[in-house]
Amino acid sequence: KTICKDTKILSGLPVPKNQRDLQRMSPLTQKIWCCGQVLETKTLMHTMGTFKWCDRRKLDKYPIHSHNIFKVKMEGITPVQAKVRSVVTGSTEPYYGETFASTPFASSLKTFLAMTASHGMYLGVGDVGAAFVSTCIDAEGISVIAPPGVIPQPNDPGYDDITQNNVPEKFWCLLLRKSQYGLKRAPRLFQTALYTTLEAAGFIPTTAEPAIFKKVLKVGDVSSAVYRYYRGEESP
Repeated sequence: KTICKDTKILSGLPVPKNQRDLQRMSPLTQKIWCCGQVLETKTLMHTMGTFKWCDRRKLDKYPIHSHNIFKVKMEGITPVQAKVRSVVTGSTEPYYGETFASTPFASSLKTFLAMTASHGMYLGVGDVGAAFVSTCIDAEGISVIAPPGVIPQPNDPGYDDITQNNVPEKFWCLLLRKSQYGLKRAPRLFQTALYTTLEAAGFIPTTAEPAIFKKVLKVGDVSSAVYRYYRGEESP
């Protein structure tokens, strides 16, 4: 955990394109990225409860492939962490349900900013951390093949089932409890959960732009609004 967050080491750290590229790098570089990978897996598995180890022979559906994305996380111009993100290979996911998640027009953002400025309203900006891995999955038996280098460790959820039953490595998989990056349904799942939460708090979508919510505290006075804006793979 310490070595993958050492600013001096991260300054000149090579960033691999994929797992095969990582294997060609120096032992120290591999160790740093390996630490980043372990930290990511522990966060998803223990802190967020995104998945657990499972024997894929017990499941009806074949596990979805996954891979790692390597990136040095920056704060301004300072490198702060060797980040390894586990991502589902969505193209291998046999899912044909609804994946659409509404996205506001750029003109809506301009109008929203103009209205807040003209009325002298306070405008705050927030980011939902790990949005796509915080929403419960909407189906059972969905699993992914563990990314390269990720193996069961003591205290991992499902570790005892794997070890006590002597499950061969080729049958190891990660059973999803929550959505995962790259999953086709991830944007839709998060949007549904977000809309439910906002509406329960008294916010309602505007007629002209469903991605903008408002909450009226007293008649005739729009006191607060929530604006959602998706940008690539970043969290909403």
